[in-house]
Amino acid sequence: MALSIFDNTCCDLGEGVVWIPGRQSIAWLDILSRKLYVKPIHGSARTVSYDLEYTASAILVNKTLSPATLLLVSDVGVFEFNIDTGTSRLKFSYSLPATHRTNDAGLDPHGYIVFGVMEWEPSGLNGWISRIDLDGNLEILIDSVGIPNTFAWSDDGKVIYFADSFVKTMFQASYFDIGNTRRDLFVLSDSDATPDGSDLAGGYLYNAEWGGWRVTKRSLSSGQVLERIQLPISQPTSCVVVGAQIVITTAKTDLNKEALMKSPHSGKTFIASLNDFAVV
Repeated sequence: MALSIFDNTCCDLGEGVVWIPGRQSIAWLDILSRKLYVKPIHGSARTVSYDLEYTASAILVNKTLSPATLLLVSDVGVFEFNIDTGTSRLKFSYSLPATHRTNDAGLDPHGYIVFGVMEWEPSGLNGWISRIDLDGNLEILIDSVGIPNTFAWSDDGKVIYFADSFVKTMFQASYFDIGNTRRDLFVLSDSDATPDGSDLAGGYLYNAEWGGWRVTKRSLSSGQVLERIQLPISQPTSCVVVGAQIVITTAKTDLNKEALMKSPHSGKTFIASLNDFAVV
């Protein structure tokens, strides 16, 4: 299966792609347009879009909930969103400065919600990473982060992988002592690319590299690129591995007319086989 367009919807900032196993469907967001999209991965069923009343930046699939229920992490709280009815219910609320919004998020091995907060217009290390437990208690895990992205854990839950796109770095740390154990897994400071959203699958980290025209498959121990797939767009944002396939969201925001002419499919969602990755 060659790289192809999974969905032609052109997102300003497509993000947060996830797999909904109970529905055999893919879900993703357009953060800037406040939209949620859901589409079955098989067959010719149409994409369903939902207008949101809040700025959601990440989707979480909690297997303890109904397959119709997604957790949406937003600027005002975490919502339970029912894709059958198109309705939201506020689960946890919090308050952010008007200058900030949430970004990527993940569910840790205990079911706690870990999410990043960043400035709408990033100017430095002025964001942070927070965690909400099952009772709704909120704590800050680490501060002084610019653009937090990628929240993934090792199989035993002891290691967390996360990125700060502002400093072009993917980190690895003990989940129980992030501040004192954080180390660079890889750094892209000498590249046009920056690490964006990721998926951990099969013992590897698949990372969408914003500005890099590619998704890479990397070693979890060294961060070394093992394989990569080149894309016809410059700004991939997130990815999810589904069996032997990978789905990739992209963005058109910040691209001028000339750049859009070079990558006219920017903002669309792509699908490819893992066999399409080439050894570096």
